Amino acid sequence: MSDVRYDDAVIGPSLLAFDGRILELFTARDGSKHRMIVGMLFVTVDEPNRHGRREIRFRALPGFRGGGGFTIWVAPDQWSLVEPLLHEVRTATGR
Repeated sequence: MSDVRYDDAVIGPSLLAFDGRILELFTARDGSKHRMIVGMLFVTVDEPNRHGRREIRFRALPGFRGGGGFTIWVAPDQWSLVEPLLHEVRTATGR
């Protein structure tokens, strides 16, 4: 199982956990309420905005079409922590 603790630029202290099939987001704000399975997971990573933050969307449908899911915001100083786990998730989805 892989996990990464980071400070989300919007929602604060967070932990992403991935066991190869299930991606979960735990936050200091919500505890645990975000869980997605690889077979229904589409990941979109935006380029850094003017503040250097990246918006990363995890959805059950491709693109911006509904489908539930969640969004994280990664500041430049946190990117090196989150990027390896994102690569692992994207590899597992085959997309």
